[in-house]
Amino acid sequence: MLWQTFEVVGTNPDKNADLICFVDGKSTRARAGIVVHLTAPTIHTTWNGKITLELANFGPFDIVLEANDVIAQLTVAKVTSPPSRDVRAASVTFGQGNVAGQTE
Repeated sequence: MLWQTFEVVGTNPDKNADLICFVDGKSTRARAGIVVHLTAPTIHTTWNGKITLELANFGPFDIVLEANDVIAQLTVAKVTSPPSRDVRAASVTFGQGNVAGQTE
């Protein structure tokens, strides 16, 4: 299932070119069987938008998710050699606003 964050997440393209983020599932949800974001857990420097989460339920329970449920967490790290700002121009999901990767 695809689920999307309500918040726009990422780093400020003009001020924080030295920050990178990692999306990880919450362990409490993992114990119930929910796996979050298997394929692309990295939010690269200067990228921001609504994160599309890829969810899978490997547990024995039917799980109902509702708005504002906490299922993932964000870790922020500092990059010592930030990439060129031209990197974000090559991203097809930069500024995405929905699960199809389109901007709003």
